Amino acid sequence: MDSMSKTNGKDNLEDGRYPKSGLTLLKCGTPGIASITIPTCGAPVGVTVASLTTNTSCFCNPRIKLEFASNVTVPAAKAITLNYQVFKQCNNQYQAVAVGPKWVFERARAVAVNPCETVSLVTTDTVSFFVCDCGDCPSKCCTYTVVVTPDINMDGGTVSIITNATLCAIIVEGANQCCNAPRSEDTNSEI
Repeated sequence: MDSMSKTNGKDNLEDGRYPKSGLTLLKCGTPGIASITIPTCGAPVGVTVASLTTNTSCFCNPRIKLEFASNVTVPAAKAITLNYQVFKQCNNQYQAVAVGPKWVFERARAVAVNPCETVSLVTTDTVSFFVCDCGDCPSKCCTYTVVVTPDINMDGGTVSIITNATLCAIIVEGANQCCNAPRSEDTNSEI
């Protein structure tokens, strides 16, 4: 009999090697919009473009996949670099903590077709990425934010518009870990 065979009408997935809970939660944020001015000097300031609050109190060992997507509109003749970073702040934390790596969007300067003409070209690109948060947090309620920070650029003053910035979370129960002690009927001890 192989490991996927059924005995007595019960699936072998109930043997403790796999999580018994199939609990999954999908949480979607509201699309947002932000404008970011590229600085020529000084310290760049980050702008929060999306946020989402999750409540994982019904999970023992939550695993969270955060998905972000947005449109970035910039003048085509300007070069820009935008740094996207996801942060997490739970109820008992004073400061937000970075989740996952920094994601970088770069737009190179476009070449003018005819220098005697004034042409105002605008381009729009899609930026999307995902990160996973498997870290333990003492609180079950956390707010995730996506902050965009521009790099300093000699083409400063360029205004980039970020539209439809949306952050979503898929939360699943972690494998083979359980919060609760086994029930007495689940143990095989003899009296």
